[in-house]
Amino acid sequence: MYPRLLAARQLLREDGVIIISIGETELGNLLHLCNEVFGERNLITVCSRVMKTGGQKGVHFSPCVDYVAVIAKNIDGLGPFREEIGQNLIDKVYTKTAENGPRKGEKYRVMGLYQAMLDTRANQRFYIECPDGELVIPPGISFPDKQSEGDQVKPLDGDGVWRWTFPRYSKEKNQQNVEFIKSDRTSLVKPDGSKASWNVYYKIWLNDRLEQGQLPGNILQKFESRHSSAELKELDIPFDFAKPTELIKFLMSVCGVKEDDIILDFFAGSGTTAHAALNFNLEDDGNRQFILVQLPEQTDLNSEE
Repeated sequence: MYPRLLAARQLLREDGVIIISIGETELGNLLHLCNEVFGERNLITVCSRVMKTGGQKGVHFSPCVDYVAVIAKNIDGLGPFREEIGQNLIDKVYTKTAENGPRKGEKYRVMGLYQAMLDTRANQRFYIECPDGELVIPPGISFPDKQSEGDQVKPLDGDGVWRWTFPRYSKEKNQQNVEFIKSDRTSLVKPDGSKASWNVYYKIWLNDRLEQGQLPGNILQKFESRHSSAELKELDIPFDFAKPTELIKFLMSVCGVKEDDIILDFFAGSGTTAHAALNFNLEDDGNRQFILVQLPEQTDLNSEE
């Protein structure tokens, strides 16, 4: 592995990524080598891939996961990773539709403009005026001296704040990206500290999220080994432990492999990387190229040729 890692580092672009599938027993050794070759800070993550669910193989635990190490050549020059938003999430979360305004007919979801986990910032505690004229502010003990929309106070420890500054709030409100909903379960308060009647939300538009994508998680649950077994059976290719082509295509997509990039696979095996790249090209009419390397398999010296 060591000479191949050294060669990989030399061949990678500055914003390149190396992805290595590895089992539990060799994961520690692999990370040690990668830290030496690429530097510890360039380790992006180690994904856990669900190989199967259930089963009775093993002594103390049934092994159900293997690992995918993702390492950058230079993490400072690497852009953010994004994955496509799944239809299940769209159907579950993006349940509102704009009835008027510049984005009429578009789907969106809402999030609270105040959330308890937001970091305290000096210019993000101010009054917001609701549709009936009620002034609201996040919970806390500090209140502005004046009582009108936009009047603010420097928060003390424990004071809640809005997600945005007042200028940002005003801009988003003018663009109809703010929504007021009456609620008896609001955390917001009025100027006298009593419970408010409203919640204030900001809109997250589905079309924006589809374009931007979402941050991927490092638990991979949709790419079990049975999928690759079915693929190879259909192609009549005898090969053990192949990875599903959808897993490789997903990793290419998440890492931002562009339409004319080159993918190098030092352990070609059954050719999954080539298969995935060709499928990816078919989807977006890309021209991704690939280089596959495979050493001859060791054979039994006592067997007949």
